[in-house]
Amino acid sequence: MKSYVIIGNGVAAAGCIEGIRSVDKDTKITVISAENHPVYCRPLISYYLENKTTLDKMSYRDADFYEKNKCDVIYGKQAVKIDKDGKSVTLDDATNIKYDSLCIASGSSPFIPSFAGLETVQNKFSFMTIDDTLALEKAITKEKQIVFLMQIGGKLKSGKPHDGRAPDYDDWSLNGDILMYYPVLDCCFELSSMGIRVDENSLLDQIKKAGCEDRLELEYHRMILNKELPYTIGGGIGQSRLCMLLLRKAHIGEVQVSIWPEKEISKCKSKGINLL
Repeated sequence: MKSYVIIGNGVAAAGCIEGIRSVDKDTKITVISAENHPVYCRPLISYYLENKTTLDKMSYRDADFYEKNKCDVIYGKQAVKIDKDGKSVTLDDATNIKYDSLCIASGSSPFIPSFAGLETVQNKFSFMTIDDTLALEKAITKEKQIVFLMQIGGKLKSGKPHDGRAPDYDDWSLNGDILMYYPVLDCCFELSSMGIRVDENSLLDQIKKAGCEDRLELEYHRMILNKELPYTIGGGIGQSRLCMLLLRKAHIGEVQVSIWPEKEISKCKSKGINLL
């Protein structure tokens, strides 16, 4: 049976899939992805690090892209050998995949240049993938265990804003997120987002810094400026996340009832995770 194999799972691979399906609707397509993520927009990695976007908003195609295009995706595996004569690709787990047509769309790989003192640096990071940015979060929380990320919205030492938090929400100098290392998932875990809401002074200051003076004509903003609303504080510990933490669960669906796609249910069940 004829088959296509694509090594790589970036923008070029997505374009290759669409190109194949424009002329061939049914032949099997296998995608070999070194990363454990569907195709996403790499330029947004820096925005994710600055908290200007989220992982779900970085997707380059719809969630059902591979299913609609009849693709089998092998996540978390690398091609280590290509046999041109035998028309096969060997993966790093010794799996052998046959092909009739092969597309290599693996992109580039970063390297860390050698320089004096590098051997004394414990944590070294490149900046090419989502996992690179997740590794940064993981490193700081694993070392410190709990991190309070504060003053979100104001400017960093670089002069760039620390996230794009709304100027009429929290007081940028009096807010923060609680992050911690979660060993069950071996990752950074956001437990809470909180802050003291703007008063008349911080609202006016932040609105001007953000260039949103037109908002001052809105009723809510006028009431704050006229001191007609009480001073408030918002945020708290996320109940479901706290339950995950206390019960040492790997999926939020283990502590809260929801509706999950069959694919997600099957995937979790194969790993011993039963969703409610």
